[in-house]
Amino acid sequence: MDDDKYEDLCEIDPNAQEELEENVEPQLSIFDMANDIFSHGTLIEKWVEQKGEMPPQWSNFMILRIMSEHPDCIFFANELNKHWQLPDEMQWRFLKNLVIKKKRYGWTKKTRVEEEKEPIVLLAEYFHCTEKEMRKNIHAIPREKLMHLLETLDPERYKPKKTKGRKKKEK
Repeated sequence: MDDDKYEDLCEIDPNAQEELEENVEPQLSIFDMANDIFSHGTLIEKWVEQKGEMPPQWSNFMILRIMSEHPDCIFFANELNKHWQLPDEMQWRFLKNLVIKKKRYGWTKKTRVEEEKEPIVLLAEYFHCTEKEMRKNIHAIPREKLMHLLETLDPERYKPKKTKGRKKKEK
């Protein structure tokens, strides 16, 4: 193989390397843009001034979804959902000017506390199936057996009920 042919490919021209680095556009993620709106930053504003258009990563759906996670922004997200036909830049300006400046933390993760599990969830874990399958087939388990299973799976929550009868007197 002729190594002279490939010699120029291995060497990088320092001027060309600097030129490549200058031409790389900074990428804004959807979360960067949402944080920019929440903090009244200037990332999107600078982008619009330089390029004359909104960043290509802008997604009205995702921005409004992030906004709807925060109770004080739900109204604004709802209004923009009603007026979906507005241009992206107008929607961004609406949000930037009306949302209160405050640090908000991303997506909320809804978790179930172990003690608060529904009976369906407990039974689905016991039978190693999905909740949907359990809901579909729960009628096949007799009520007495079902109550006994729940008592054994979560004895504190599903205690056997005491009867309210009179105690018999012993003679």
